[in-house]
Amino acid sequence: MSGFDQQWLDNYNKKNDKSKDISSRPKFKKVSKEKQHIEMILSTLKIPYEKEFRFAPTRKFAADFFVPSLNLLIEYEGLVFNSNRATSTGKSGHTTVTGYSSNCSKYNLAACMGFKLLRYTALNVKELVFDLQKLFKDTDIK
Repeated sequence: MSGFDQQWLDNYNKKNDKSKDISSRPKFKKVSKEKQHIEMILSTLKIPYEKEFRFAPTRKFAADFFVPSLNLLIEYEGLVFNSNRATSTGKSGHTTVTGYSSNCSKYNLAACMGFKLLRYTALNVKELVFDLQKLFKDTDIK
């Protein structure tokens, strides 16, 4: 291969390199309006919480929200509902057999570790306020 051909090939490979370093790019995670709604409820009620709480040190499992005063994990299941039929927008870990099974393992581990767990979808996320009221009513925490 001539020097020109090698130079052209090197330039072509640089332009089409799919493994470009993207670590310096800012990472934005899209937050659903339902998760924002959960945050708004917790903040409005002045309930301290943590987001993306890693509850199992030996696993990569994280709950969307954790309320320490109640030892409560809150999960939002990212499904979209059209005419009361659950569908997914794009690829979702909640809708594949593997993803669903992983979530079951996550929830089972949380229960075995003594956490309470509340799960919501777009259709029932508004029930969070009532569920929190019930939980606080059943405890000594005010």
